[in-house]
Amino acid sequence: MARSTAQKPESGISATCDQCGASMGRIADLPRHMLLHAKNKEEFMFTCPVAGCTHQTLQKSNLDTHIRTHTRAQPHKCPEYLSNGQKCLFATADPSSLHRHRKRKHGYQPRVSPNSTRRSKSASVASGSVSREKSESVE
Repeated sequence: MARSTAQKPESGISATCDQCGASMGRIADLPRHMLLHAKNKEEFMFTCPVAGCTHQTLQKSNLDTHIRTHTRAQPHKCPEYLSNGQKCLFATADPSSLHRHRKRKHGYQPRVSPNSTRRSKSASVASGSVSREKSESVE
């Protein structure tokens, strides 16, 4: 596996993959990222147990989210209220979709611990430490 570098910027610890140049906001994310470059990554894959489905992923949590596409379960429900006082009815199988929904539709801003090493997306983009972003779908 390739080496990696870690730097300690003024707002926390980050890491950069020497193999592909991807930057992570937390050094703890680097070992998981390095699995992407492993020659034997199939050994680490989680496979969907549903007959006929060939989905595989390196993270168990991603498999759990995927399995909910088969069951149609949507356990992640929006806790926010609309301006008319009614509870928001948004529900999803994916916890990150709920987080994105709350930020976009309700102006939710997660609390940041004073000891947190995480930086905001805007700070990461401004400093150039984010090398790639997933495209986000609109709810």
